[in-house]
Amino acid sequence: GYKVGGTVDPLSGVAPGTSGNLLTSNGSAWTSAAAAGGGAWTLLGTGTASGSALIEFTSLIDSTYDQYEVTISDVIFASDSNQLYMRTSTDNGSTYDAAGGNYANGTNTIVHNGIVTSSTIAAINASTLVELVKTASVGNAAGESLSGRLSLYKPSSTTTTKFSHNFVYDDTNGNFVQSYGGGCRHASADVDAIKFYAASGNITSGVFRLYGINNS
Repeated sequence: GYKVGGTVDPLSGVAPGTSGNLLTSNGSAWTSAAAAGGGAWTLLGTGTASGSALIEFTSLIDSTYDQYEVTISDVIFASDSNQLYMRTSTDNGSTYDAAGGNYANGTNTIVHNGIVTSSTIAAINASTLVELVKTASVGNAAGESLSGRLSLYKPSSTTTTKFSHNFVYDDTNGNFVQSYGGGCRHASADVDAIKFYAASGNITSGVFRLYGINNS
């Protein structure tokens, strides 16, 4: 029978257990509830831009997860011909690393211009910041925006933190662009905060979400 308002779920007959658990089946009935397996994403924080000089995540990145993901949705810049930058911190955002040579980053850009596709590659180099798209080319006309994601690997490491990124956007000529690449932060210190900002001007709008990827 069904028990309503008690500790047994009326749909499964199995006690609900812990929030986020999944049901296990033996092929004929639901038998138990258990924690989800590895790879689950845990939302840690959301930053919504509104004429913002920067979006940062502090007090959220540590050794809890080996991998963190940032999804970036529908970013529109106040200035045309723009690009998105990133810097990292080792003191929870009190300061951000801007030392020469502490970042290396390579980016491949594919521009779809009608039936013509062109590809350019930016060499890995020593820099004071991370360029998440190769050139200052993101448009801000009606319908033009930037979206994508960044993966941060083992930020608690005190030797090097690697990252990869993948973005799509509209350039100033109205072309659709794919931009992807990766690199590392060379400094011998952990990463416990990150910030995103425009090459020039503010970020008019856009949503940035930080997730931790469960280790097991």
